[in-house]
Amino acid sequence: MNNLIETFTTPILVSSYDENFEEEKEYVNNLDCSRENKSETANYNMQSKDTFVLKNPALSKLKSFFEDRIKMYMNYVWGSSTELIITQSWINKSFFGQEHQEHSHPNSILSGVFYFALDEDMPCMKFQRPHPGNLLLKYHTLNERNNYYRLVPAKTAELILFPSDLRHSVSKNTSDNTRISLSFNTFAKESLGSIDSLTYLPLS
Repeated sequence: MNNLIETFTTPILVSSYDENFEEEKEYVNNLDCSRENKSETANYNMQSKDTFVLKNPALSKLKSFFEDRIKMYMNYVWGSSTELIITQSWINKSFFGQEHQEHSHPNSILSGVFYFALDEDMPCMKFQRPHPGNLLLKYHTLNERNNYYRLVPAKTAELILFPSDLRHSVSKNTSDNTRISLSFNTFAKESLGSIDSLTYLPLS
């Protein structure tokens, strides 16, 4: 008898936004953006100068949708009653040839990316395996247990929620269509841990 036990999965939630968001898209299109990284050797995407865009009333309906999905993730995926709030939020624009380098989101618990516009034929978010190991073995079949990267396809009006420490990148835009997304970070609203377990972290 063989029993395969899957342990410590990394959950990524993909949710569709079913309401019309043309007004929100128009607001986002008019935001002032600049190069995220001004390296001469890399062509990284543009980022909004405003890094608290969800505080604007124009995006209030989207913010409510994000907050609902954050609660869903915490409650049903992680089984936690900890309440998270959105901290920073910003717009990313990738024109032809631009990409988003591999990174994670420090000082955040859950992070999210919502797509306003993208070419759905292109690979989208590329997540790196959290613990790749130190040995490079010869694999005859790639699967969820040995693959170093996982591509998560996305569509317009979809939100991707993931643990903030999960490293990820976005492939180079080879389409003439501008890829536009909104990213945000979160953190706990109230204190974490407990006094009895010596893990108390006061936040309020």
